[in-house]
Amino acid sequence: MSRKFLVRSCIATSSILVFATIMMSITGRNPLHARVPDKTDEQTVEQVRKNIQVLKGLPASQLNMVMDYVATSLGVRCQHCHVSDSSGWQYEKDDKQTKNTARKMMQMVMDLNTKNFGGRTAVTCFTCHRGSTEPAKIITLPQPSAKPRQEQTTAVPTFPSVDQILGMYEKALGGTDAMKKITSRMSKGVSVDEQGREAPVEVVQQAPNKYSASVSVREGMQFTRSFNGTNGWMNSPRGAREIPTDELDGFRRIAPLFPISRIRELSKTMQVSQIDAVNGARAYVLAAPVSENTTERYYIDSASGLLLRGVVVTQTMIGDIPEQIDYSNYRAVDGAMIPFTVRTAAVDPRDGSTYKFTSVEQNVPIDEKKFMMLEMKQRRR
Repeated sequence: MSRKFLVRSCIATSSILVFATIMMSITGRNPLHARVPDKTDEQTVEQVRKNIQVLKGLPASQLNMVMDYVATSLGVRCQHCHVSDSSGWQYEKDDKQTKNTARKMMQMVMDLNTKNFGGRTAVTCFTCHRGSTEPAKIITLPQPSAKPRQEQTTAVPTFPSVDQILGMYEKALGGTDAMKKITSRMSKGVSVDEQGREAPVEVVQQAPNKYSASVSVREGMQFTRSFNGTNGWMNSPRGAREIPTDELDGFRRIAPLFPISRIRELSKTMQVSQIDAVNGARAYVLAAPVSENTTERYYIDSASGLLLRGVVVTQTMIGDIPEQIDYSNYRAVDGAMIPFTVRTAAVDPRDGSTYKFTSVEQNVPIDEKKFMMLEMKQRRR
């Protein structure tokens, strides 16, 4: 059993999901935070895995999310194509016909996009399958009457500038002065997984970019993910491990006390792309590329000015894969607006969770040990 798979299994059992998707697929699972590194020398999947036939050239860091995307598009799990036995997953084996079929279908998708859409991922597994192993072949009756098409207007919509929207967001949060006065935060509540199971959660943050989240499954059993601004760790009853460098991007997004600091970092390359609906509210969509394959989008409520949603979209050879975090239930704490409900979602429903905070304290002393890995002697227990 691989280390990543073991970590995913522990976390799934404990209901911990810290803005992160602990994904279980062909090679184990990476956190939702794990994004494509901005490295041109990253190894491709065939360089690090056995028996790769179709996805040659895919960055190794994208393999888990691609496998999750395929599985969810068909409404299946890893065992649909892959072999496992008492010794663990045997991903390189070709014993199942479904694996060979999947290869043919992925190649078909890539050929369609290359030959018909200039290489854009216009067609994906989800385009036809929609959560089923068998694409629909016969139209369902009765079908609703087609609605008359409205005349399309050629008028180009006008939006506020990025700076104007960020100014509105900053004001909605309480203003620069109020935010500068806040140096730490401790939030407590429950983490709710996709099956509705609840577990106590505590999230601590220290300016400028330290973060730790702990979920207590039961007495004496706690799962923690921590980031000290540079490095990250996973601590659990089974031990502790350092999180690989290429899995830390998500921490850099969520660690700041206020997301606006992250958004301002991207403002030079950011554009207002559209107005979209988020849970019934109209929101300006700010989009910025962060690497060759990754784009971040932020949805700012056009009425309240508050951040409603953040989305990371990763472009892969079989489709654009989104991951999302929603902010709601804002309340004023020490003169600043704080979301008391934070919900994450990814292509695999198991990788979603909701944090419902019942208390938020700011400018409280934070023990630096919260952001550290356990001592070696503790990890061996």
